[in-house]
Amino acid sequence: MIETDFRNVLIADVGAGGVATLLTGGIYTYEQTGRLGVNQYSTPNAFDSVGLLKPCAVIKSRANVPDSQITDLHLQWQSARQAAEIWIYQDGDAGYSVIDQAVARIYRLLQARRAGGKPVRWLQTLSRPPRDESLNMACFSRIDFQVLAVEGV
Repeated sequence: MIETDFRNVLIADVGAGGVATLLTGGIYTYEQTGRLGVNQYSTPNAFDSVGLLKPCAVIKSRANVPDSQITDLHLQWQSARQAAEIWIYQDGDAGYSVIDQAVARIYRLLQARRAGGKPVRWLQTLSRPPRDESLNMACFSRIDFQVLAVEGV
């Protein structure tokens, strides 16, 4: 699963300026957070001792969508693209400094690389959208990548 492949790349980036070092609240797949997302029950390590959100990330993949770039009806091959969103959060009073660093580092780790043996391309970055009310007005950003594949039976 692409979420796990991306997570493995990000948690392995330790040391000064590494994604795992910057995101002290953890790096989660969508499945790990449960249907309610980041909260004090499913992701308790994402919060400090007084309940403030630490810098963290959630990786969510979208459906694999055929793109018809490569098609072989005889062999039943079809090229496809799958988008993966990486949501980076931080307490609203802490600002965007860690988020901005993490987004830049994630771009360097994933753009034009391979995940799960498949090529990865950057799609877009949503920088400083309105704050997340469900997380006490947390700051967040999102960086999206596209994973390319040829699927077949």
